[in-house]
Amino acid sequence: MRERDYAAKYRGRGEPIHLIGVEFSRKTRRQPDLLADSVMEHLAAEERRHGVEANYRTVPGRFAYLLEALHERGGQRVVVLVDEYDKPILDVLN
Repeated sequence: MRERDYAAKYRGRGEPIHLIGVEFSRKTRRQPDLLADSVMEHLAAEERRHGVEANYRTVPGRFAYLLEALHERGGQRVVVLVDEYDKPILDVLN
């Protein structure tokens, strides 16, 4: 299900949410450090989109801060859609 379809489903039920979509098929990398850089770039774009400022240097720290910041805005749930999550793992293993 696409990000906007999922958002419409929740919003159609009257549930306010913040939605973050991560698609790994476009972030395929054969080197783990380049994958981390790509995820950091995506998180920076999500921060800009939602008006959040974060200065974390790690993916887990930055991601956790983004989720917490979005949840604190009005107590809305944060939904994270992860598409093709196994693609980078398979690329590194192959």
